[in-house]
Formats: sequence, C-alpha cells, structure tokens
Amino acid sequence: VVTEQGKKQVGSVTSAERGELVTVVCAVNAAGNATPPMLIFPRVKFKDCFMIGAPPGAKGTSTRTGWMNEDTWAEFLDHLIQHTNCTPDRPMLLILDNLKAHISLKAVEIAKSNGIVLLTLPPHTSHHMQPLDVTVYGPFKTQYSRALDGWMRSNPGKTVSIYQIAGLVNEAFMSA
Repeated sequence: VVTEQGKKQVGSVTSAERGELVTVVCAVNAAGNATPPMLIFPRVKFKDCFMIGAPPGAKGTSTRTGWMNEDTWAEFLDHLIQHTNCTPDRPMLLILDNLKAHISLKAVEIAKSNGIVLLTLPPHTSHHMQPLDVTVYGPFKTQYSRALDGWMRSNPGKTVSIYQIAGLVNEAFMSA
C-alpha cells in the first residue's frame, strides 16, 4: 500500500465479496508439534481440487454449510489417530470445547477404542482456558491474513474462492 507521508488513514486491498465459510481443524501437542489440518468445505460433495496446494498430509471433506458436524468430527478423530499412532496402551489427552459434535456417542466410542481421553472445557470458557488461542491460533490467523493480503495484491480485481483456500492455509500453517 502506497500513500502520502503523514496521512493518518490508509486504505488496503480487500475482497469484493463476502466469501464462503471453510472450517480448518487443527490439533497441537504440548511440545508444539501439529497434525496436518483438516479443511471442511461448504459443499454437498467434496472434490479433490479443493485441496490443491494444501499442507502435506492435510485432509479435506465437506458439509452443506462448511461447519463441523458429528460425521466430520469422527473423520478428524480418524485423521488424528492416523497421525499420532495413539492406542489404548499409548493414550493421549485431547482438550476440546463443548461443541455438540465433539461429545457425540460416535466420537466418544472412537476415542475410547483408540486411547483418546476427551476432556471438554465448560461452555463459554475456552477463550480463557486455552492457551492455544494466543500461542497457536492467533499467529495462524495473522499469517493467514498476510497470505490472503498477498494473494489479493497479486490478483487485483479477483475474488478469493474456495479453490485458493487450501494454498493460503498451507502458507499460513507453515509460517505459524
């Protein structure tokens, strides 16, 4: 962004349209290692082309709204198990908010049979009780915003679509 010296308000490039929601699900351990993210796209049917440029090992799926539901949470648990190799003999603790999908019977059964101990935080407290909001997700959001700004500057007049999201997430995920 170029402007006159001393100007107090400076404009920036923004997307012309309000986009669609794509949910990014991540898991990080106490040592700072992260599993590849899972992206949930707002479509009835998932297409592999949504994941072009995604982080290595990332998983893609879709729901009608792009929000997490019981089925996509079960998919993420399977993805997590695959990347962590947790078993009943090598259990892991997974700290979650109280989203209804997280505490479904299907999720609890998958977790129990694979050595995942689920710990849910009380409602409306995760922002106070999760240091990941500051140490991991905050930097990720900052890096994602930078990647998005860079894309918009490189593609003037174009609107970001869900086909660019995986690549932008990759750029942010690797930096954060």
